[in-house]
Amino acid sequence: MVNKSLFFGKQTALVNRGRAWHGAAMTVERGLNMTDDQNPKGSTNKSGGGFFLAAGCILGAIVGGLLGQPSIGFLAGLATGALIATAIWYFDR
Repeated sequence: MVNKSLFFGKQTALVNRGRAWHGAAMTVERGLNMTDDQNPKGSTNKSGGGFFLAAGCILGAIVGGLLGQPSIGFLAGLATGALIATAIWYFDR
């Protein structure tokens, strides 16, 4: 069931009960995806290094498995991915 006031009204509440615990945080305004508290004024988009951490673990285990030492390969990939992720964090701050 679609709430038609979402399409035709400027603002609608997702829950009709005014005494709900979330209050005004669950209202939807047209054109806004977040509340002001979720996107602080001074914030910038930061790059994350989580991909390199995960890819290092997977590739390290694969390469280590081909060499007969998957555990050591996993740990080496984890260390390499952590080093790259730390470098990304350091240079991005």
